[in-house]
Amino acid sequence: MFITAIILAGTQQVPSLAQVQQLPPLAAGNLVLQGKDHRPIESVIEPEVVGIDVPGRVKLDMYEGTIADDAGCVRMRWTASFFHGPGIAKSAAKFSDAYRSTEVALRGSGPCPGGRYVHLNWGVEPLQALIALRYLDDIRFRKAKARFSCSESTSTGICRNSRTIRRELAKESPWAVMSKAGVRTFWLGSIGQTVTMVSYHASSPKRITIKREIPAPF
Repeated sequence: MFITAIILAGTQQVPSLAQVQQLPPLAAGNLVLQGKDHRPIESVIEPEVVGIDVPGRVKLDMYEGTIADDAGCVRMRWTASFFHGPGIAKSAAKFSDAYRSTEVALRGSGPCPGGRYVHLNWGVEPLQALIALRYLDDIRFRKAKARFSCSESTSTGICRNSRTIRRELAKESPWAVMSKAGVRTFWLGSIGQTVTMVSYHASSPKRITIKREIPAPF
């Protein structure tokens, strides 16, 4: 507590990356997110840079505690951006801004998972996303009835037949979901690498559209 107090006392209007990273998660969150409506921060992680990022930017992901119920797990992630100029040490990067996003994950009979969660893009609420995520697992693992429309710009052969589609989908994990005009769309794979998009309309969920492609490097 004494060290934390010294750091906070020496912090000017704009904290540096080094100052924030020296604090425990709760204090780091209170410092960076002051003035914002947030729950206590339980963990702070510097994510791996994927693709081409803005020059001089460093990000920290700050996670609130997970909220769990029978439907699944929901957590809030704050992404804080710090910037430094050419020739300036990364640790001296100054805080710029922070935005909040929502993530969900299914749970079994035990606690919430500690692995990858699914990011919610515009148009989808947590419960809606959890229902869609469970249906996606039915398609991938439990052979729910479906009619597939498939295309790819890669050479993985995912579109050969329904068996290969399900097998390929089962190999990947979803990392984002959105809902627009009744269409649910999941992104599977790894951010910045080959991505597989799975879409269906809420009024006809058995008609599944699959698209696999390599995203642009920016």
